[in-house]
Amino acid sequence: MIAPANRADSLARLLLKVDIFDNVDGRKSPDGLPDFSGETILCMPDSVHASGGIYTGSLNQIRELTVKQVLRSIENGAKLVVLAPQLASLGLDDVDYLFGAVGKELPVIAMPVFDGDSTHVKSDSTVAEYCYTLLRKRNAFTHNIAYPKGEWLKTDSLDVQN
Repeated sequence: MIAPANRADSLARLLLKVDIFDNVDGRKSPDGLPDFSGETILCMPDSVHASGGIYTGSLNQIRELTVKQVLRSIENGAKLVVLAPQLASLGLDDVDYLFGAVGKELPVIAMPVFDGDSTHVKSDSTVAEYCYTLLRKRNAFTHNIAYPKGEWLKTDSLDVQN
């Protein structure tokens, strides 16, 4: 999950506890176990490049940042990447092009746009459902019956060319 700190954190925390599906058969029925049991939710909150929740810099800088962040998430074992809306709208084509060139298949999706009110909670649940469905279709779950864990990586070590 790559986004400004407040959005990445809120969605990551939701994914750590959400229980919408039955983990055994995938039915949309809570089973008392978090949907992402056994998984690690890798959260890359960005407070360096996203001032006040908005990514700053030129179009090329944001595109470069997007590709670097996605590559960093792959290095950390990502099975799916969730991007902030701004990163997805400006850099997703570059990621798709790169993946196509090297034959990499990894779902990369965009977070819903956050408009500053409480509607993002429902949207975040929709993202959680979509992530679960994608991982289930790809048979990418670890199949570990354990509580999910969260890891937060700092993004301030990523320099973007001016």
